[in-house]
Amino acid sequence: MSLFKKLGIVISLLFLMVFTGTMFIGVNATRIYMQEQLTSHAQDAATSLGLSITHAVKSNDKATMDTMVNAIFDSGYYRDLTIKSMKDEVLIKKESPVRIENVPTWFVNAVPLESPLGTSIVMDQWSQIAQIEIHSHPGYAYIRLWNTALETLTWFGIGWLTAMLLVMLVLKITLLPLRRMEEQAISISNRDFVTVEKIPGTREFRRVVMAMNKMSDSIKTIVEQQIKLSERMRQEANQDSLTMLANRRSFNARMKQLLDSPDQFVFGALLLLQLPKFKKFNEQKGHESGDELLRNIAKQLTINTKFLSNPVIARLDGASFAILASDLTPQESEQLAEQIRQDLIRIHNINGEYAASNIGVVYYDRRKGDKHTVSELLSEADMAMRAAQKRGADCWHMYARENLGRDEIFTARKWKEILEKTIHSHGFTLHGQPVVSAKTGIAQQREIFARISDGDSHFVPANVFMPMVERWDLSVDLDMSIIESVIKHMKNRPTESICYSINISPSSIRSRRFADWLAKIIIESGIAPDRLHFESSENGAIIDLEALHAFAGKIRATGVAFSLDHFGTGFRSFGYLRDLKLYSIKIDGSYIHDIDKNKDNQFFVQSLVEIAHGLGIKVMAESVETPNEWEELKRIGVDNIQGYINGKPEPLK
Repeated sequence: MSLFKKLGIVISLLFLMVFTGTMFIGVNATRIYMQEQLTSHAQDAATSLGLSITHAVKSNDKATMDTMVNAIFDSGYYRDLTIKSMKDEVLIKKESPVRIENVPTWFVNAVPLESPLGTSIVMDQWSQIAQIEIHSHPGYAYIRLWNTALETLTWFGIGWLTAMLLVMLVLKITLLPLRRMEEQAISISNRDFVTVEKIPGTREFRRVVMAMNKMSDSIKTIVEQQIKLSERMRQEANQDSLTMLANRRSFNARMKQLLDSPDQFVFGALLLLQLPKFKKFNEQKGHESGDELLRNIAKQLTINTKFLSNPVIARLDGASFAILASDLTPQESEQLAEQIRQDLIRIHNINGEYAASNIGVVYYDRRKGDKHTVSELLSEADMAMRAAQKRGADCWHMYARENLGRDEIFTARKWKEILEKTIHSHGFTLHGQPVVSAKTGIAQQREIFARISDGDSHFVPANVFMPMVERWDLSVDLDMSIIESVIKHMKNRPTESICYSINISPSSIRSRRFADWLAKIIIESGIAPDRLHFESSENGAIIDLEALHAFAGKIRATGVAFSLDHFGTGFRSFGYLRDLKLYSIKIDGSYIHDIDKNKDNQFFVQSLVEIAHGLGIKVMAESVETPNEWEELKRIGVDNIQGYINGKPEPLK
């Protein structure tokens, strides 16, 4: 056998070895990716169908069920779909034979793909009424795998043909140093694509070595492309491309793993961060600025969690981020939320651009019997985050399960039904909490808190339902309904002299219709103006200063007082207070807690008291709980205080 033939066989065998290894790695990586996609596809379809088919299952409307099932099943992406009652009675069943066209049978047998099962429970409120089982159809996945294999084969065929042509041309005029070629060939077979650094001086030898080097580079390029393809698939499945944090899918999987692992995650906290005004920020500053802001936030969250033990940080979607931190106490969780809040404000100040953020915190402690699922924990964090949004920009809120007394994680639609019914029927339970003089302890006002019933004799506090009020744009109608209820209550007690303080949402302040209605109802009520007092959260109200000035002026013309509460959370200048002519400001409770021990907060509150009193504005303090806090506030010069030290909110008699 000639040397040329021998070398041709050796090179071909090496190509075959590399091709086989690369094909195995590439196809296997693609198979794993497609298997995950099939699993996700089946589960997503089951979950979506489970949510949309609830009413039909509840009413046993098989025609509607069949129509909705056909809409999904006729797409051809599913092998079978079954809807069963909780007693295993089959309600709907669809099957499609597994036909895999244009893919060789041997390939199907060599690359096994399962038909993953996606399941979902159909719920009627808290009752399980049916279960859904869906198997994905593997046909499209096999077509994708087969195409990937063909593309890889084509690239290797081109590379092999190029290399053989080059070798053939060179070997016609010279012999290749066999030992050096052997070493290089062995290296290539071991996926070490080396090149010969020292090029022989002899022209014939130089051509041979350069050809082998080129072949090595060609194979290296093909392999690198395959590796990059696999890596890109992995990143697309698990990593957010903008911030390089984990994506929602990866985060949920990691959190589920930790929740299911008692030894890895005994206690800790879930923090959910969102920029509710990010869309407006993007429109004003441009998408490049928005992307840069998101990247800066991701970097800051990474810095904030460096001290934690294996934190999980993710960008869930848009301007929403999440942190799962283990081995934190509740106090440490609050400290982390506060530190993140402050650092994000600092980022905005450095960049000269502002996009407010809110953080919801929920605590998990397996030692106390917590057995929450991923969706339940995320739902509670979302509720906490929306409660923080109600307080205003740049605020955080810790979810307190004791506020509900039971699991109140309703669907958004359920919330809308409850809220609309409550608003139209004035179905509130009004609670009042006294606001007393810091010097004398005599009641000056009674702040009104609205509670609603969930239909089962359970009261839901405002920090739970207000986020849904904002979501469904019911703030103005809700405020009108509450004000009408309070005025009716006051009319039935004409001998009372106490002043009633009512919170108004920022959305109502920006509504001209609401301002005109409020001025009219105050005059028509016949109630003495000094018996009514309206207030709104500072962060939400001053977003539109022009609207705030107009609203305050219209209310002031009726003789009724208007104030801002949760004051100081946004670290904004006090300059706007000069022209606003408020009756009072109520300092946020974050500055009041342990103020007798915190010199920094004492300095802030004292400075604020001096500024406000200089403008003729009273200063109130909320969340006062201890006698020492009260004494310190009285020393500083705060006018009125409110908090549990004077009593919790109680139903109005």
